[in-house]
Amino acid sequence: MTEATRQTSSDNTAVRPFQVGIPEAELTELRRLVNAARWPERETS
Repeated sequence: MTEATRQTSSDNTAVRPFQVGIPEAELTELRRLVNAARWPERETS
């Protein structure tokens, strides 16, 4: 196995940083929906 092949094999499972492009308007709407959600009451023990 060559060094290049060995490096490529291990890179398949490596954690690599990435970026996503989500419009700010979509994030704002998502935050609004989460804040407006009616969450269940906390269980009492």
